[in-house]
Amino acid sequence: MKGSKKNKGFTLVELAVVIVIIGVLAAIAVPRFLSTTETAVDAQVQATADAVRSAYSIYLAQNRGTKPTCTQLLSSIEEIRRTGANTAVGVRDPNLQIRCSGTPASSVRVYNSNARTYTSNSRAYVINFR
Repeated sequence: MKGSKKNKGFTLVELAVVIVIIGVLAAIAVPRFLSTTETAVDAQVQATADAVRSAYSIYLAQNRGTKPTCTQLLSSIEEIRRTGANTAVGVRDPNLQIRCSGTPASSVRVYNSNARTYTSNSRAYVINFR
């Protein structure tokens, strides 16, 4: 049996089929992953807005109904870092932006450029205080 040599390995066609299957699976999985990431960033924006709302309520309770200034409000939230009197960014995510307006604080806008919904100051999650 000198001439019967067993071929080991895969043919070029088999390898091409496997590569096509992996490509199709990647084409399906990557958009789903990106969508999930954007949804998580939207949730981060909403959670930060809730933290701002809570900080406002706590300040009112601790100061007998006196409304906080933007500086006082933004300074009282641990997960953000003030970058100015009326602005702050996220400690863990610098793309998270917070803008406060009014004296005392009357409105806060929260957004993140990586979010699906709240991507810019004009499309921000808005909190109005009364």
